[in-house]
Amino acid sequence: MTARAMWKGRVAFGDFEVPVKLYAAARDQRVRFRMLDAERRAPVSQKMVDPASGEPTDDVRRGLEVERGVYVLLTDEELASLEPEADRAIDVVTFVAPEVVDPARHERPYYLGPDGEPERYGALAEALEAEGKTAIVRWAMRKRRYVGALRAEAGVLRLSTLRRLGEVVSPRAIDAPEKKIDPKEAKLAGQLVEALEDDFDLSEYRQTYRDAVAELLQKKARGETVGRPKEKASA
Repeated sequence: MTARAMWKGRVAFGDFEVPVKLYAAARDQRVRFRMLDAERRAPVSQKMVDPASGEPTDDVRRGLEVERGVYVLLTDEELASLEPEADRAIDVVTFVAPEVVDPARHERPYYLGPDGEPERYGALAEALEAEGKTAIVRWAMRKRRYVGALRAEAGVLRLSTLRRLGEVVSPRAIDAPEKKIDPKEAKLAGQLVEALEDDFDLSEYRQTYRDAVAELLQKKARGETVGRPKEKASA
């Protein structure tokens, strides 16, 4: 499947700039159901309803709960004033060792491909890979600011957004046992690890629920009419 660029920008540090295209590096394959009218098999729609009167309302605005039962309304204009200015720069803040970035902080993966000037793209990818470094970057895209980790693998630049401070739970929040380990238990655990050591093949870990839903749909499709709403009889 050919990847399609979703955004264009430039990696920038000092006087060095590399024009790039941003590509999604993952696809969501979760099963997403539609809510249907059981008789007509047509999608149903949701309506905004006033909880006090039960009547539909069109006067709907965004708001945040500041304390229990107390909300502050925000207008579209007020929210728009907080959006970052449009910019195409992916600014490099610093270079770090890859292990410095906690794996729990990685959020969404992307690829960066060249957008012209392939020599500069290749030079940056080669430098990052040769030095074994990860670049910490920040940029604004689609009305949001991001912090990310940029690294190179096999000549390709890989970018992942990073979760901010406060979005990752510290391991100290878990009630871990004290470091008083029975030597026999430690030896047994080590033997189990060695016994289960093997190569990792992701194809062995299929989405069994998704496959089961697909199989069920095929069986039902062969046994009954599906997918089309029943037409109302004309007067």
